[in-house]
Amino acid sequence: MHQYLKKFISIDLETTDLKDGRIMEVGAIEVELKWNEQGKKIEASFGRSFETLINPEVEVPRTALAITGITQEELKSAPLWKDTLPLVKDFLAENLLAGHNVEFDLQFLREQGLKLKNQYVDTLEMAQTILPLSESHSLEFLVGYFNLPSKRSHRAIDDSKSAGYLMERILNEFLTFPLDLQKQIKSRVSDSLPRFRDIFADLPEIAVKKKQTSPVSTDVPVAVEGSNQPIEWTDSTILSLPLSFNKQEEWLQRLARSSEKAVIGLSHEVYLNFVPENQKITHPGQALCEKRLNWLEGRDKLSETAGKVLIKTLILREKTASLDISSVRWTAPEREILGIVTCEPNVCEKHQCLYARSLKLAGNKPYFAKSSAIFDLASNWGVSFSSHRLLLFDLAAVEDSFTESLKRIWNLNKIRRAIQIVYPINPAAPSFYSDLSREVETVANDLDLFFGILHLVYRKKENEFSENIIIDAQERDGGRFTKLLHPAEKLAVKLEKFSQFLESRKLAEERDLIAELENLRIKILAIKQFLDEFFGLSLHPQNICWLKFDSEIVDLNIVPRDLSSHWMEFQKRFKGTSIVDTLLPKMSLAYFQKRLGLQNFEVERIEKPKQSGPVKINIASKQVLSKELESFWGGLKPPAVIITPNETKLSEIFETFSKSVEPDRLVLAYKYSGSLSVLKARLAAASRNEKTDLILILTTSAFFRFFSYLPKALNLVILRLPFEAPGTKPAILSAGSYENFSDHILPRAVHQLHLMLSRFASAPGTPKTVYILDPRILTDYNQEFIKYLQEFPDFEISTVNLG
Repeated sequence: MHQYLKKFISIDLETTDLKDGRIMEVGAIEVELKWNEQGKKIEASFGRSFETLINPEVEVPRTALAITGITQEELKSAPLWKDTLPLVKDFLAENLLAGHNVEFDLQFLREQGLKLKNQYVDTLEMAQTILPLSESHSLEFLVGYFNLPSKRSHRAIDDSKSAGYLMERILNEFLTFPLDLQKQIKSRVSDSLPRFRDIFADLPEIAVKKKQTSPVSTDVPVAVEGSNQPIEWTDSTILSLPLSFNKQEEWLQRLARSSEKAVIGLSHEVYLNFVPENQKITHPGQALCEKRLNWLEGRDKLSETAGKVLIKTLILREKTASLDISSVRWTAPEREILGIVTCEPNVCEKHQCLYARSLKLAGNKPYFAKSSAIFDLASNWGVSFSSHRLLLFDLAAVEDSFTESLKRIWNLNKIRRAIQIVYPINPAAPSFYSDLSREVETVANDLDLFFGILHLVYRKKENEFSENIIIDAQERDGGRFTKLLHPAEKLAVKLEKFSQFLESRKLAEERDLIAELENLRIKILAIKQFLDEFFGLSLHPQNICWLKFDSEIVDLNIVPRDLSSHWMEFQKRFKGTSIVDTLLPKMSLAYFQKRLGLQNFEVERIEKPKQSGPVKINIASKQVLSKELESFWGGLKPPAVIITPNETKLSEIFETFSKSVEPDRLVLAYKYSGSLSVLKARLAAASRNEKTDLILILTTSAFFRFFSYLPKALNLVILRLPFEAPGTKPAILSAGSYENFSDHILPRAVHQLHLMLSRFASAPGTPKTVYILDPRILTDYNQEFIKYLQEFPDFEISTVNLG
């Protein structure tokens, strides 16, 4: 009989705030993991426990109370931390500790005076590594997905116990892997992951039949059965669909079954779920190069971060046939070194890895990708799709993605990541060379020095940075910029010498390493050319140059001012080009056509609008005061969606609804109702249970990024016009500030409002009412928002006084 027995104490804290807060609850429980020979699985059992509330001696934010269910009165009568600390220390003793994101809890304890030296294992870290395809690694999500025993979420003792059950489940999931993969992972754990070593060391090598897969996305609409009728479109056409049309998934399924040789560009990855795997084109920046992966597998010793990258990639390859590493949830340190296993045009074109071969698009069938992937393949990989027609979805997303593909951006981190693939300038990153030559060290130091000077020159004062600084003629003549000309010139010379050094190293290397050296040399020369252009003596009026700052990094950016000539060159790579979109507002349609130079494109309505009933638009006639707003919330009828301009306002509204005594009302808010995945899972559950007493509160940014589909809603409240929304780029496209606003920012904001209303109109539920609480819509911005609303006969516009 195989013996496997591990003991530890699982611990969790609830705190008043994640950064500068106080402890308000401690929970810890003894856990024993043991192998069940009969059941062929690991089983968890629990022993002594310790739990107590703590009086934090401060006023606790209502959001923290709402999340945990703890009351202010309970905390006031609880013991103080100074009296509880010795009890916690005695209970933990010198035992192995565990918990979900336990490093956070241990750091919090240290800051509160309890400095433990215990060894620990983090179930968050284990879940991230062994369940890399999970949509979320939050404890709440995994407990729900695996249906683990749990009484309450966000209570210390319950979360401590859940972490114990989760470790049991992770180990049993590991035992479903093929034996060869188990052995590979154990070997890497032994070499690179010391915190996992003891837990994995004695696991039995027994093949267990897998009962279910790792967590996958819950944000996938149900597939719609489509007909086999082919979809026809005319080249050089913007195919316009009515506002209420919500059948993009049906279109994609019909397109996928057709024999059209086409490339279909999608605005959002969610739509890729509706097409066959063998008809998807992976984004080149997220494509796995199996030849680079083979090299990484052959390395004897890897850093902890590199070891996790390898384990996650091996699990991805086992569970899917995809080369798309974006389906893996990578941590920030892992993303920094992913370049060692991802595809590069100048490397993969030479060794023809699986991804490079897949770009030949064999057969008479359409292929699907995000639009950004198509633009990247055309601009950076130089792929020609001359035998395929191109159909792009969503004009605004097309313009955004195309602009992004033309933008050149360099910063110190990006340059160092390019070098570290070949040379070991980052100890955590695996590199093709094991030694750091003097030439590489010198150029790395020169890069550090230059960007340090750049950061210092443009720092306004300590801890204060400008977000965007336009490098126009006036700025080029200014004292700050001229200080950088000589350092930039010196760096360009050293980069030229470094490229010559790389050329000389190619003579004595094997073919694959020659390709890596050549790829790095091409990038170094591109950086040199960039510096020559950015810091050159003459201003290039056809380009926009700007610096983007924060407290840690400086980006140098160049983007063409006029996209039309670049768009014409891009179209030549295809047999024909068309775009399909919802019916855009006139102002936004004209703007996007102008930006891309689509004057020769005809707009064609391909389906009549469906009568879905009127949408009432109520606009506040004056600014709504705080007291008036509270009264308005009290009278708002669910189900409703509230869109706030920022997280501060979201917090205020969430607190207001949390005070409500409505027992059956379900109030969910972005970042306050669990992780994004948990929030979507709770929305899905509410929909299945036909929960109608629902209030969903989102920020503008979260709405556009994560909520293409809304739950059933009868009321939509928009607090502020969406100038803050993604896509409203910084004011850099023209010299005149007002001209730039009216010609660039305003059309985008109108389009963002259009998207808000479109998604709401497409959500289940009637009749529908919209409240826009920003009175500027009536008086400002040349009344472009009102003109937009008047375009659509389904909108019934009126004003309301909420005072």
